[in-house]
Amino acid sequence: MPGAVSQASPPDAEPGPSPHGSAPALTLDPARQTKARAFASQRRGLSYLETILLALYLVVWILGGLSSLIAVPLRSLGVPWWAGVLVQGIAFFLPRFVISLPFRYLGTHALPRQFGLLTQSLRSWAVDFAKEVGLLAALGLPSILGLYALLRYAADSWWLWAAVGFTLSLLLIAAILPVILLPLFYRVRPLAAQHAELAERLSGLAQRARARVRGVFSLEFSRRTPAANALLLGLGKSRRILLADTLMANFTHDEIETVVAHELAHHIYHDIPVGIGVHALLSLAAFKIADIAYRAYAATPRLKSLDDPAALPILMMTLALSFFLTSPFSRLYSRWRESRADAFALRLTRKPQAFASAMRRFANLNLAVANPSRLASEMASHPSLVSRIRKAEAFAAELGAGDDHEGSSPNGHSVERL
Repeated sequence: MPGAVSQASPPDAEPGPSPHGSAPALTLDPARQTKARAFASQRRGLSYLETILLALYLVVWILGGLSSLIAVPLRSLGVPWWAGVLVQGIAFFLPRFVISLPFRYLGTHALPRQFGLLTQSLRSWAVDFAKEVGLLAALGLPSILGLYALLRYAADSWWLWAAVGFTLSLLLIAAILPVILLPLFYRVRPLAAQHAELAERLSGLAQRARARVRGVFSLEFSRRTPAANALLLGLGKSRRILLADTLMANFTHDEIETVVAHELAHHIYHDIPVGIGVHALLSLAAFKIADIAYRAYAATPRLKSLDDPAALPILMMTLALSFFLTSPFSRLYSRWRESRADAFALRLTRKPQAFASAMRRFANLNLAVANPSRLASEMASHPSLVSRIRKAEAFAAELGAGDDHEGSSPNGHSVERL
């Protein structure tokens, strides 16, 4: 979701090519890569500091017995269990939100603006942030109530039903994201008449890939960010290809074609439903781990029962740690899936030069570190841009390397080694 990005090219970004690709040979910009590393380093520093402060807050809450100070009076007043959960949840999460707020501002407004990735006004950013908070509250409070209802009425199998509910929520979000949630933040429109040739080309590409999509739409990124992206979102009739207007302004048609081919691969391989299935299995494991840890804590005299609202901080901590333990498997699956989509895009378009050029353009425009450290690579959901470029180079070598196989490719430049 938004908050971290906004509007046209920063002063030191390379000018965009003409739509049909008369741009000179594109390379990774060393100055932009230095800037990208500085940006990533500062964001990591903010994230680490926020994590430390939130951990200290959790320790103070648990060791200080703050939950009991709230739960005991509520019990003595005979407050219904669900009301006790709501009061405990608000009392726990509101200070946590206040602690995270300055980090949210710095990480998604001040820092991106400093590095030229955001031109959105503070007022506009605050409106977007308020929308996000509203969505989180609308989803979070019912989720907590549902979780405690399971602990109260299905104590032995709460973790199983919680995993089922989590999976159903993923399905719902996947279905409504392109038609309801995304338009809350970005204008979504069918491609305009000036992009008729591009729309026709991409529709033909989808047909060649035997992919059924509702259409190709533009996302108005340019009011928030110079960063570019392309997405394939939705399930069933809601599935559509979404192109950022910054992508269309800065990338050649051949480059866009390879990017969209990558997105179509996710459709061909059923990556959205299969991915939901993978996350369902991982969530099942995470909830089971949380169940084991939470029961171990509940076995002590500290808790009245599993559904005791006083244990909310402990429950949230065990769930967070459990999902953290399963997250490496999720990221590993995601990188494999993205790498497979890259291979599909190269085979479908047979334009490795355009693919490699698109990856470099993403690095230069989005301030993405092309060759991150091993730890950063393992924490990422996508392969590094350098590895993706090298995959294109290897494919170009298989084709016979070069223009003979890309014909009149508008880029017209060879794939240089990094």
